[in-house]
Amino acid sequence: MSAAVSQPATVPAQAPAPAQAPQNSALGIGIGAVVGGLIGNQVGGGNGRKVATIVGAIGGGYVGNEIAKHNQQQPQQ
Repeated sequence: MSAAVSQPATVPAQAPAPAQAPQNSALGIGIGAVVGGLIGNQVGGGNGRKVATIVGAIGGGYVGNEIAKHNQQQPQQ
């Protein structure tokens, strides 16, 4: 007499939820822009100082935003 072997029910694997893209951070941009502007203001004189301040503020805003976005990322499991 052969006994029928029942197969256990299989549950389909769930795909992990897609990771949410980091958002821009106004705080990161603001802090970075202020710090970059202060550093840029230390360079040159006259119109050169103005340009360096503006470039420093823009660059600092970008860097501050990237740092803030990096800090938003969740660790992978």
